[in-house]
Amino acid sequence: MIEEIAGQIIQLIQLNNILLFVVLFVFLIIAYKVFQCAVKALIFGAIAASFPVIAYFAGIQLPAIFVEMSFLSRILWFGFFGIMAYIFYFLATHSLRTMRFVLSPFKRMFKEKPKVVEKNKTIYVKEEDD
Repeated sequence: MIEEIAGQIIQLIQLNNILLFVVLFVFLIIAYKVFQCAVKALIFGAIAASFPVIAYFAGIQLPAIFVEMSFLSRILWFGFFGIMAYIFYFLATHSLRTMRFVLSPFKRMFKEKPKVVEKNKTIYVKEEDD
């Protein structure tokens, strides 16, 4: 009796270790994806922040809202807007991907069935590409 309980406890401990490694692996994958997103957002923000500098050297006038700001404030605002634009783009593309994945079974379910013309001949309806 005690040996059976001890055996079950050992199995639970082993399962918990496996579960712990699975959770750790999933966490590392998610952390890597978040890091990739953050690096891309920073690159996009740096590119956007360089716009006021390029506009200054090219002699391009910025909109009136940015005229009274200091040069550093303009750079920071453009960088911030660039990061926000990337985050909006990231969320939009990933939500569209998720919706396509979620709705793909319904797309297959409502796809047109092949039409039978004669007993042995079948004509398939040409599918439209997305």
